[in-house]
Amino acid sequence: MIGRVTAPGAAYDLHSATYDEAARTAVFFATYHAKHTGEGGPVPPTGRETHSHYVYVLKMDGDDKVAHMTKIWNATWASRELGWV
Repeated sequence: MIGRVTAPGAAYDLHSATYDEAARTAVFFATYHAKHTGEGGPVPPTGRETHSHYVYVLKMDGDDKVAHMTKIWNATWASRELGWV
């Protein structure tokens, strides 16, 4: 993930969040907004930005702690938009 130094002002919009009690699974869908204006990326600042969707799926254990987390995100697409590939 892009750090705050690489993309100061980066933010996300949460579109939906749901929890399935029987499956002990939480799902979050959001859009990540970032503009590469700071140092720290794989290339010097490009001034380019991304607005990319992602989903987190969290499986909870018996103590209501995260047992497993999966991020579904097209990182290649976001990197291309930022001018990194």
